[in-house]
Formats: sequence, structure tokens, C-alpha cells
Amino acid sequence: MLQDEEHCTIEPEFVAFVVHTYNRYQRRHDVATCDDAELVGRLVGLEANLCLVIVSFIDTPGAPWRTVYRHAAVLAGVLSLEVLDRLRRRGASGDVLGFLIWTRRAVDNVLHEILRRLRATPVGLAIVAVRSLMPPDDAVALRQLLRALRVSQLTSFRPEKESDEDLRQDALASALDFVDRHEREITAPWTLPDRIELPALPVPIPGVDARRWDWPALVASETHATAALLLPALRGDLEALPEKVRLALRDHFESWNAQKRSGEEVLFDDSDHASPTDVESDLARRRAVQDFYAEARRRWGDRACVFLDALLRGRTVEEASKRAGVSRQTGHKYLRELKRPRTK
Repeated sequence: MLQDEEHCTIEPEFVAFVVHTYNRYQRRHDVATCDDAELVGRLVGLEANLCLVIVSFIDTPGAPWRTVYRHAAVLAGVLSLEVLDRLRRRGASGDVLGFLIWTRRAVDNVLHEILRRLRATPVGLAIVAVRSLMPPDDAVALRQLLRALRVSQLTSFRPEKESDEDLRQDALASALDFVDRHEREITAPWTLPDRIELPALPVPIPGVDARRWDWPALVASETHATAALLLPALRGDLEALPEKVRLALRDHFESWNAQKRSGEEVLFDDSDHASPTDVESDLARRRAVQDFYAEARRRWGDRACVFLDALLRGRTVEEASKRAGVSRQTGHKYLRELKRPRTK
């Protein structure tokens, strides 16, 4: 793929061609009249065309197609002078490169309009930044989301059990869980097609193996995923999240106070105080724990298992992270990801 090629000097004539092509593009204002669904559809179609063209020049039969596709998506997002030059050296004509440049500018135009609309829905904007648009700094995006949820200054009144940061991350996890549930609810009745055929490209490109690349199915999948992410944010559905998080925290504190009034707090693995259970439920609990350990080891290695082990023994996230030798943010990431519903 492109990152494996040696760096070559870029001729001044090619630089002038790229600059001239970029400068010829005039921002189109017709996207401002699109409704939200049309805007999402246009975004997916444009990005799919970019990826298709790039894939046709970088595809390597021995490489997994998902790896090639992800690499093409990254190149499409950057489309720098160096990327264009390497595509040219792989046989992309001036017309093809011009099409890529114009399509990239059109994508930027659509994203500009999406961002303009999302500024009216600050919680939705923060959710989108965290979940998909590859922010330059994940920590910055998370801090912005905490501010949008109105929990960035939240403090714990039981620091021996949870730090301020732990409590804020619990609030964040509660919000993201709601987003996941809401996404499943709104997409359940959708009847999007399993395949979406895009119009033929206006430029000739090398053929792609249809047995390896089911492009209509891929476009349909991207359309569903992008709509599920953007439409709730654009329509303002997520602006109720701060209140839902506030209620979840209220329940959290009330539950803890009830435990405090009733006596000693029981830990998850405290067998001396655990309520009697039948054999089947005990085995189910053990299997669930084993599944979490297996999933954590598969995705992140032994450190994640050390983190989980400390957590199940009553340590805070901060303490468990320190014991595992990872940052507190990484520990919270483990928890958020493991809480997400897993598909078979």
C-alpha cells in the first residue's frame, strides 16, 4: 500500500496542477437546502467514490480487504499532495486526480454544512466528535463532551470509593449507553436497502474484483452507520442527555446512601457476605466474568486483565489503572468498551 513506497521528489509542475485544481473549485451552496437525511446520503456517496477510486489503485490481493478499505479511507480523508503524487505514480491520470480533488472539496463542503448545523446542538456535536470524526486529541474531545453534559466540575463526596474523575467517567458512560440504546431504537424500524448502487464514475479507473469488493453492500452499510450516528445529533435528539445523566447520578447517590444505611457495602466478589444463589446462577456469573476476561485479553492483552482483577476486588478505576500500569483514561476506555453490547 502507499505507506510502503519510497519518498520521491514532487515535480513543480505537478504541484502547480494540484494547486490550480484546488483553486478552481467553487464552494456550492446547494447543500444548505438539503434536509438532514439528504445531507447524510450525499456525504456517504461522495466518500464512497473517493474510497473506490483510491482502492482501485492501491488494492493488494493478499491483504485483507478491510485493511485496504481502512487505509483508503484514511488517504481519502487526507488527500495530501504526497498522496496524490503517489497515486499518479501508480497510473492515476490527470482526470482521475482532478476528480479526487473536486470530490474531496465537495466532501469538505458537506462536512462544513453538517458542522454548521451541529453547532446548534452542542451535546450532539460533542458526541459525534467523540464517536466518529477522529478528533485530533481524544482527551480534548472527551473534556468537551463532559462540559456539554454539565459534569466537568462534578465532585465525589465519597473519595474513598470513587474519585472525582471516576464519577465523571461514570456520567460519561451513562450518556454513551443512552446514545447506544437510542441508536438501536431509531434504527430498528429503518428499511434501508441491503445494497445501494451509485452512479458510474465519470473517470476511468482500474477494475476492482467484484468477488472481493461488494461495493453496493459496503455503501449500504456505511449509509446505515453514518445516518445512525449523525441524524440523532442533527435533529437535536441528544440535547436531553444532560438531564438524563443528572437523573442517573441521582439514582447512583441514592443507591449508595441506601447501602450505607443498611450496613456494610457488599463487593462483587465478597463471598462471605454474598446472598445465597442457586448453582445455575452462580455458574452463569462465573461464565460472564470469564467472558469479560477473555474479551479483555483478546483486545488489549494481559494489562487489561490485571485492571479487571483489581476492579473486581473493590479498587477504584484510578487504583486499578495504576496497578495495571495504564493511564486512568485507558482504564475508563476498557470499561466503556466492555459495557457496549457485543454482537455474535
